Amino acid sequence: MFCLALLKNHRGTTSQFLLQASTQAEKITWMKVLSRREDGMEGIYEEWDCPQVRCTEVYVAQQPGELSVQLGDTINVIQKTADGFLEGRRLVDGERGWFPDYCVVQVTNEYTQRKHLRQRYHVLQTANRILNRRHTVPQATACFR
Repeated sequence: MFCLALLKNHRGTTSQFLLQASTQAEKITWMKVLSRREDGMEGIYEEWDCPQVRCTEVYVAQQPGELSVQLGDTINVIQKTADGFLEGRRLVDGERGWFPDYCVVQVTNEYTQRKHLRQRYHVLQTANRILNRRHTVPQATACFR
């Protein structure tokens, strides 16, 4: 038996499952499949601590769930796979999806990464203020005579 802990599920909460394998070899196989790879080829990142990439080649989404990217787009990488695809969130509009790694280069300059994170923060704050204004119901005024 072994415990599988999902740090975030579809609701953003932690889930744990107790699983049973019929043999020790099967258990080891499952543990290898379910564990994060150590070679850096696959990874899942928290959005506050993720690599950033900049688009160097236009990519047009061809499947549902893919992200079209334009030259100069900056994207926070959420997940990398061994087959050359990245899942990311575009900073300018928050759109999320998959795209091939050949069309981007990683942003390695820490100053540039911080600048992009600040820009994203300001965009999110502005969007939040706009949404709050739209959803704020004006107070009804009462007239007394």
